[in-house]
Amino acid sequence: QQFDYFTQEILQESQGIAGLSYNYFVRDRDRRLFERTQSGSVPGEPFRITELDAQGELTVASKRREYIVVTYITPLGSNLKAIGYDIYSNPIRAEAIDRARHSGQPAATGLINLVQDQHNKAGILVLHPAYRQNFDQSGPEHSAEFIGFVVGALKIPDMVKSATGSIATPGIVFQLRDSAGQ
Repeated sequence: QQFDYFTQEILQESQGIAGLSYNYFVRDRDRRLFERTQSGSVPGEPFRITELDAQGELTVASKRREYIVVTYITPLGSNLKAIGYDIYSNPIRAEAIDRARHSGQPAATGLINLVQDQHNKAGILVLHPAYRQNFDQSGPEHSAEFIGFVVGALKIPDMVKSATGSIATPGIVFQLRDSAGQ
């Protein structure tokens, strides 16, 4: 509920944002405890870390060293399918995750289909790494501990429509290019 509270204003002002999420970094050794702790936070089945199978269906995620798991997302109703999804399981998402994590700066994915999007609109994720600052007893700062990502899921057609609004004229074509060449 706190996550919803802090994100509602952003969502109301930005029509192209399909959802805002907090995605926890989970090591495999902590997976069972994490799933157990998160169970009950969303109605329905017990919480499971998931991935997409070869047919594009959500299934329990394979064993990996690390997961980046959609844990909180708003609005929940239209994004419920994304809860538990390991965004690190997808190569396009993983590339942006690694870039953001190693640089400490936000990064965007190449074009993807959003897990929660029933209409398969082209989208991107903008990932901002989150850290927990650690302090020892004497007070000086230690290195920050990576704990996950704050993520914006953007639907490209909705963003273009929102940006162009009433200026969209028949016969004018908008073309977006990925400057990274993806």
